[in-house]
Amino acid sequence: MIYFKDNLPLPPLPLKFEKALVTIQKSQRPTNAHYFSGQGEFKFKQLPDIVYKWVNENICDDYAGLGVQSIENGDFDPHIDGRNPSDLTERHYTILYMIETGGDTNGIDPHTRFYKTNSDSVIARCNIRNNKLYDRNDVTVVGECQFKKHTWNLIHNQSIHSVDNIASTRICLAISFFDPRPQSLVNMGLI
Repeated sequence: MIYFKDNLPLPPLPLKFEKALVTIQKSQRPTNAHYFSGQGEFKFKQLPDIVYKWVNENICDDYAGLGVQSIENGDFDPHIDGRNPSDLTERHYTILYMIETGGDTNGIDPHTRFYKTNSDSVIARCNIRNNKLYDRNDVTVVGECQFKKHTWNLIHNQSIHSVDNIASTRICLAISFFDPRPQSLVNMGLI
């Protein structure tokens, strides 16, 4: 099973887009669905059309969602992304372009960890999307990475995962896929 792939060989996001996305994320612009898992807040905001055009031309065009996301105010506990109650869609994969890693002033980046569990002991279902939250004592780490600034990375959202050691705000461009086998990810050899 693929949990993640880091440092994907995709074209770098233009610097002008990075700056625009940081401005959007820090703005008072309303967020789309607001996710919560553990201590951290997950915010997702819409992008200008020019970013959609660039992603369609340079990365892929079969994604289900595209936006700038942030994690702030703490870590994300082990969880699996839940279904959207309005249309029952769920994220299977996300390609992330790291703009700000959420690391500390010493350059230590947060850890994204993936887990297995020997039981289906979901301790809570949280937020509007009904994410499945797991107790850290009931899961075992099976993969771990530290996503670096200015890199593309793939995560499997239907695996138990967490983001730990967030010392600031993590900001990234997120390309979400609801299909369990998106054609573009197959064509790129990512899944």
